[in-house]
Amino acid sequence: MRKVVFLCTFLSILFILQACQESTESETNEEQRATPVEVANVETGDFIVHKSVTGQIFPEKQVPVMLDQPAEVAEVHVKNGDTVKKDEKIVTVKTAMGNVSVKAPSDGVVAQLQTKEDEMVTNEEPLAFIIDIDHVEVIAQVTPLTRDLLEVDKELNVVIAKEKYKANVQSIDTLPNDTGQFTVTLRIDNEDDEIALGEIAKISIPEKRVKKATIVPTEAIVTESDMAYIYVVDGEEAKKIEVEVVETQSDKTAIEADVEKGVEVIVNGQFTLTDGSEIEVVKVGNES
Repeated sequence: MRKVVFLCTFLSILFILQACQESTESETNEEQRATPVEVANVETGDFIVHKSVTGQIFPEKQVPVMLDQPAEVAEVHVKNGDTVKKDEKIVTVKTAMGNVSVKAPSDGVVAQLQTKEDEMVTNEEPLAFIIDIDHVEVIAQVTPLTRDLLEVDKELNVVIAKEKYKANVQSIDTLPNDTGQFTVTLRIDNEDDEIALGEIAKISIPEKRVKKATIVPTEAIVTESDMAYIYVVDGEEAKKIEVEVVETQSDKTAIEADVEKGVEVIVNGQFTLTDGSEIEVVKVGNES
């Protein structure tokens, strides 16, 4: 009987030891598992800091349709949004001399036509406007400091409704308005009528240039106790490198650091790493 009890006890202890060993090995494997990371390449070159200014879209040209004298509208020939040629009929009005046609003063699109038949219209206000939307203007108000960054005929990048366009600076006011700002006008080609009037435009103005900079994605920067670091790929491990941030934009940052062009910098997964952590690169590439 004692032998049986002793044998059962021995087997139980052996089973427990085996389970503990497997648990320890499992924990060790968990600790040694490589951290999956995404990387991009370090770049070098001139780093341009951009200032963002908002403006609004207006037609480049709008010509009023005027009456010579007050009159009653006999017939309306067009509607808002219609494309017309110069001298095409807009409305016909009744006068003492009989019916008279009011014609378009230029090629373009009819806008702000509010009248209807049998309605009296004045000659003091435009009956309508003929607007040119093949080209549109971006009108913005800027501070004196921003005004100094601009030049007439300078090409700038503009974003409208998430689409990118090229715009040329047409004019810069020399005198400020009542708020102390200056009016700036830019011109954009709109032959495909993609840009809607009244849209908000985001203008990107180059403000500062850092020459021969080391450039990394902004998301690669890790901040600890007021110090900035990046993690780069060193074989199968992550190497922690201290950096000094020179200038930053939303997507890219210029730094000073002991790192060369082309080195893979970790942009996702770096916040769980320490110097020397084992890593596994799962995605490579730089966002444009």
